[in-house]
Amino acid sequence: MLLLTIGLIGCSKGTNDSHVSGTVTMDGEPVKMGAIEFSPVDGTDTGQGDANIVDGQYSAKVMPGEKVVRIEVRKVVGQRIADPGVDDRMIDEIVTVVDRSDLRATVKSGRNTNVNFDLIGNEKE
Repeated sequence: MLLLTIGLIGCSKGTNDSHVSGTVTMDGEPVKMGAIEFSPVDGTDTGQGDANIVDGQYSAKVMPGEKVVRIEVRKVVGQRIADPGVDDRMIDEIVTVVDRSDLRATVKSGRNTNVNFDLIGNEKE
């Protein structure tokens, strides 16, 4: 009986997650590549969620509450560099061009759509 109770508690945890989606633009254009992270404003690890940004779109599972939002905008710079994990393999060099962590969002229970962010290209924390 104890194992069943623990299993039910573990399964129910995911039901508290909210779905957050939206767009990220820079200077009015969709961000091609990047990452977005939602963290509780109180600094705890619970309720954190993150996602990749692809062609200006993201979708993440996050616990409800007030969140600090961190966005990284990444760009391929046109140079090839050695892959640190694979001998004799070259990869595209990618740099972070914008790194913002002063943004805020309120995540409500359920679906949160159109949680959009418009950045200015020269913003760098």
